[in-house]
Amino acid sequence: MKRYTENRVNWLRSGDRNTQYFHAVTKEKRIKNTINSIQDEQGVIHRGRKELSKVAVNYFQDLFASNGTDPTMYVKVFQNFQ
Repeated sequence: MKRYTENRVNWLRSGDRNTQYFHAVTKEKRIKNTINSIQDEQGVIHRGRKELSKVAVNYFQDLFASNGTDPTMYVKVFQNFQ
């Protein structure tokens, strides 16, 4: 939040004169927030947009296609709270 406030103050002081600075800051944030590689369940590291997409799709398909949890597990957990 502090960084946002500092950037806002700089922008208000300099107006449009400092546009190049703010474009550079935005570009830096975009690069920093980019996912370049991902590791799957087997420990294999994948790179590239298509591979990252495939790993993500497989992960969420497996996650949402699972049969869920064992209902008796909840009973065991909540017995400890009585």
